[in-house]
Amino acid sequence: GMLRVVNLIVGFIVLRSLRQWAREKDAIEARLQNFTVRRCTCASEEDRPVVYRNIAALMRATLPDVDLTDDDNALDAFDNLVRADLPLALSSSFGKTVMPYKYIAAVMTSWDGPWLLDRLAGLHNGMPIMDAMRWALYYLPICFSIMPLFVNANERVSSCFLHLRGW
Repeated sequence: GMLRVVNLIVGFIVLRSLRQWAREKDAIEARLQNFTVRRCTCASEEDRPVVYRNIAALMRATLPDVDLTDDDNALDAFDNLVRADLPLALSSSFGKTVMPYKYIAAVMTSWDGPWLLDRLAGLHNGMPIMDAMRWALYYLPICFSIMPLFVNANERVSSCFLHLRGW
């Protein structure tokens, strides 16, 4: 009844959020592939030469074996370093999934846990122990395996076909 409608609405909202996050990650990766320090915004344009000199000095200290006597070469080396290393660093900081297993299990427990507790309260009122075990065996796999797998699958599907717009 009404609970299914609420679950569908919540599921749709989660799916939209997963899709939006997938698009944002895709946009970040695209920006990093085309990164150049020369197109970065500087709070004060008068500071740009100082920032460039500092980046060049950093690159000379970081890559002493490479000829970076020219500041332009040093800035190019910085651009290459950002393009090569930053996507992997950001990807690992984002994590493999948007929502780790423990959080999905916690959400599912708080969402469906009261339902199970209501069923188990029947033990106090004479419900047979086998019925209580059936309810627990029904609920626990849903909470701790089926729904986490479902959310993970939705996350993967949400990141497909990002070029398609309209939802």
